[in-house]
Amino acid sequence: LSPAAMNVSGIDVVMERPERLSRQMVVTTATRTLKARGILAAFGTVPLPIFEEDELSPSPTGIEPLIEASALPPEIAIWGESGEAVMWAEVLCLMGVRVRLVSDGRASPRENRFLRFEDADVRRLVRSQLSAIGVSIVPSSEITKSADRQIPSESYLLLGQGQPALVLPKFVHSPTRERSYTDHQGHGKTYLLSNERLQTSHPRVFACGSLISGFPMSEAIAQAEAQVAVRNALFLPTRKMRYRAIPESYHRFARVGLTPKFARKGLPLSEAERGYGNDFAAWAVWTASSPNSTDLSRTSPLPLFCKLICYEGRLQSVHLVGEGAGELIKPMAAMIGKPVGSLARWVERSPVVGGLADLVKVAVGRSQQSRWQPEHWRRDWAENWFNWRRNQ
Repeated sequence: LSPAAMNVSGIDVVMERPERLSRQMVVTTATRTLKARGILAAFGTVPLPIFEEDELSPSPTGIEPLIEASALPPEIAIWGESGEAVMWAEVLCLMGVRVRLVSDGRASPRENRFLRFEDADVRRLVRSQLSAIGVSIVPSSEITKSADRQIPSESYLLLGQGQPALVLPKFVHSPTRERSYTDHQGHGKTYLLSNERLQTSHPRVFACGSLISGFPMSEAIAQAEAQVAVRNALFLPTRKMRYRAIPESYHRFARVGLTPKFARKGLPLSEAERGYGNDFAAWAVWTASSPNSTDLSRTSPLPLFCKLICYEGRLQSVHLVGEGAGELIKPMAAMIGKPVGSLARWVERSPVVGGLADLVKVAVGRSQQSRWQPEHWRRDWAENWFNWRRNQ
């Protein structure tokens, strides 16, 4: 993606910062004025300041200064609860660095939980594994409310939410609401509202990437959004984003599909039933774990975990924790929205064996055991028929 390679392919690369964008699709730089048919905003974000009132406190940076450093610092504090922050915390801790993983200070006290947007079982398992290898998980209140707000000895990294690297004009944003929209999973704030076609409030201005969500996203979602946004900006905006079957993987834990709120919050069945009304009986959750998953303090071998969430017999989401989760979740993404039987047939034909693949087979087998058995179909049919007659 060098400028020379893009120029050869027919792309006019202007290495200048845009200074102004008008409603008539005119982009003004320091030396050029470009009239465009469409605009695609695809820039990233920059870290937000940790302490807004204390000027003596250090400002967080991305991962680039750490990569360019000649030696690793003895201590480091990572701000954020994203999958990227968890991955860096684990890697740096295994390299001998004392790591503190600080939760998001802008979250309300009720939501101040580690990985609060992930599944409850996955959140509990990942947290225990990080604690077992030596990563300290602390709330931001322990640092921001401290009496001593001087510059600490360890370095700071922000790998969570940020602010847009460029400021777009007001006509691109919603005229009624700002920075209060949820992302595709329905659990995070965004900086720029876009519809299913990735259009902003201006029909010819499109956006993709962390500009929408405000935090780094997985490679699969970034590629899918870029393809849809470029296609709609060049031609008629007819393609829609479908996040349902896009897998997200962060090294040892991965997921695909839209997880229901009761599963993310970890509510018991009674509370979840009240939140989802009378159709909660149509939901089914099937889990499987390795024999050592109950010992959350073990670091070798690390526990393995698989969770399947179904609605009316169709697969809605999959959660995996363990080695190879990122590779295994990709073929399973094609099964989202299909009957669990399709996943069972895929498991039977799959050449992958051992590890997480065996747990998936166990979870699928448990879901199939709950269905009617071939030897008892007459009894099951008669029982359901009489129950239906009784309710008439």
